[in-house]
Amino acid sequence: MSYLEAAKIVIALAMLGYGAYRDLKEREVADKVWLIPGAVGGAINVYERIQFQPESLFIYAASIALTALVALPFYYLGLYGGADAKALIAIAAIDPFVRGANILHGFTGITAFTNGMLLSAIIPITMAIYNVKRIASGQRIFEGFDGESRLRKIVACFIGTRLSNSSRRRFWSQIERREDGRRRFVFNLSIEGFDEEVKYDDAWVTPGIPLLVFLAAGYITTIVYGNLLWPLVLLLTTLLSA
Repeated sequence: MSYLEAAKIVIALAMLGYGAYRDLKEREVADKVWLIPGAVGGAINVYERIQFQPESLFIYAASIALTALVALPFYYLGLYGGADAKALIAIAAIDPFVRGANILHGFTGITAFTNGMLLSAIIPITMAIYNVKRIASGQRIFEGFDGESRLRKIVACFIGTRLSNSSRRRFWSQIERREDGRRRFVFNLSIEGFDEEVKYDDAWVTPGIPLLVFLAAGYITTIVYGNLLWPLVLLLTTLLSA
């Protein structure tokens, strides 16, 4: 690995680490966190390509454009914040191509995104296991939700849990509503509904771990391992060719 390649990785790691820290602490990340490293990384890439591979400038621009095409729709649909989309585009500007083994398409920004989304599945799996253990121990976590269907209760188990001191938990969002003495779950895919404070001490809530944490983990996984979808692709290829 060249010094320039190492420098790009360090810049991306520092950017994502600081961005994830700010998002965890303040739930807000300034644009300069992405613009400055992105501009520095872009300058390194343009210089590197002009000096050694001028023909690769087009594929470098394509990497950024394709990453933006993947990242921006999720933002406009309200599925994550602007910082998440900007982080992915900045990754593509700084470190555009995956190196090493386990490569599918080779674009770092998109690979970090898919890896991050796969890693974020740890949350619903953990929530489900925790809730099953509580139910098995005799805790009545669905008390007051008699009007809810079994399916909606199962969905709730993957999204959050019931906490007796939920109003004092920072960055946990309520996923229930109370009307006329009835309690119902509220499932909202958009992040817009996750900014209100929990109103009740005893409530079903979901942990608000920022996606940036998982995007940072997804990038680290990308540079260490490659694409986490690679084993699945190999399995499907083997099954189809059998």
